[in-house]
Amino acid sequence: MLKQTAVTVTLATLLGIAVGGLVLWKVNQRRKEKGRCGGVQSGALRKPGDEELTEVEEKELHSCATSPTTSWVEKIFGAEVVIVSEAAEWDRVEPLLKKELQMWPVLGIDCEWVTYAAKDAQVSVALFLHLLGLFFIPAISGGGNAADAWKKVLGKCQGLMDMPFRGRSSCSLGDDGNGEAESQQKPRNRKSAAIGQSPVNQQVKDPRKQKRKPLGVGYSARKSPLYDNCFLHAPDGQPLCTCDRKKAQWYLDKGIGELVSTDPFVVKLQFEPSGRPESQVDYYLTVKENLCVVCGKKESYIRKNIVPHEYRRHFPIQMKDHNSHDVLLLCTSCHAISNYYDNHLKQQLAEEFGAPIGSEEGVRLLEDPLRRQVRSAARALLNADSLPDARREELLQGIKDFFNTETITSEMLQEAAGLEIRICNESYVPHGLKVVQCLAKGGLRSLMQLEKRWRQHFLDTMQPKHLPKQWSVSHNHGKLIRKYGEDFELELS
Repeated sequence: MLKQTAVTVTLATLLGIAVGGLVLWKVNQRRKEKGRCGGVQSGALRKPGDEELTEVEEKELHSCATSPTTSWVEKIFGAEVVIVSEAAEWDRVEPLLKKELQMWPVLGIDCEWVTYAAKDAQVSVALFLHLLGLFFIPAISGGGNAADAWKKVLGKCQGLMDMPFRGRSSCSLGDDGNGEAESQQKPRNRKSAAIGQSPVNQQVKDPRKQKRKPLGVGYSARKSPLYDNCFLHAPDGQPLCTCDRKKAQWYLDKGIGELVSTDPFVVKLQFEPSGRPESQVDYYLTVKENLCVVCGKKESYIRKNIVPHEYRRHFPIQMKDHNSHDVLLLCTSCHAISNYYDNHLKQQLAEEFGAPIGSEEGVRLLEDPLRRQVRSAARALLNADSLPDARREELLQGIKDFFNTETITSEMLQEAAGLEIRICNESYVPHGLKVVQCLAKGGLRSLMQLEKRWRQHFLDTMQPKHLPKQWSVSHNHGKLIRKYGEDFELELS
């Protein structure tokens, strides 16, 4: 869940940077063409009823002939970047920030989970000024006219200021999240998700009824059918299973199979197979249609792993062999909806087994507070020229202790300023593996319950109308118990 959110945030950030870069490039090109005096018309952004700017104010805002005006491109991207990690550093920066805001009352803010966000904040200010049509910005200290002009410019932002943030839930539908409705659920509904109830009983709103745009946008549908419905027969002619055309052709090419018919495509093996179906109504003998098992749509479908791969990948080999039973076809819309409901069950499992869901970067790597302190001290020493002597000595001593030396060179200071503060969490266990490990302690039947739970979850949430015949939530369980026994020692992958 958090991983999806992190990806979404990262994509949004990259898009913002790209747009900002394009805007700045166009601005620079226009400035080169039109010289030092900007060519944007002051009335371009006015709406009916807007108060007109006076001729003097327009000159303050758009003309380079009046001083003091400053190119915002040069001002913003030429500014010094200051890293604030401690209260003492903020105490030093705060007066400078207030002074700058008194002259240019626009503040850009960006929050990042990745490194430390200055360029994005700069781009946000640049975009703001560009959208207002300002190529040059006046310093308020330059005169009363500039201050009045700023008030009128900011007046154009009325209706956009002080707007409450309306976020989306982290349980998204891929590209089609309906988080607003999810976030407005009553607390008691959220609490019920932790006690193992089916999402159908949690009063979770059906995303198909609250969608804002077509579901499944961004999914890549299959370009060819999944099922070719070719048949493999044993040497004595007993049907063994269906398979795709490529696999059937492989037996022929290797000379270990004989072509019986082309319609249907049947290959008879020339060796004794390792296993045979226990009955002629086995799931793997049924012909399967290439359509969405939920709604019946016959195009734009994609494979769906009923038991998510993050769990299945850690199953013992005995439970991973011949597991195409849990690979079904869903259209892109139904696939997005199913993923939405899957996130609810994953969260339940996370809470039941103490297996937090998170990206490896967020869980596997931990922050070392000592290294962070040393890095902050080095950056303060490099960037701050007016630190009190006592504070400077205190920061230097911390760096000396870290490097176990009595003398700090400029190279060591630079090295300390670039320290990697994240360390590997040796006790980290991926969510899926931890869930499987906990259940495997109860033996084969316990692990089969996880498989059964995911299958039943799919039936409850999606209510498929076109499942292949013989598809079952207990598929292969009886056969595994008979073959390996209750006390079979599991070896996880």
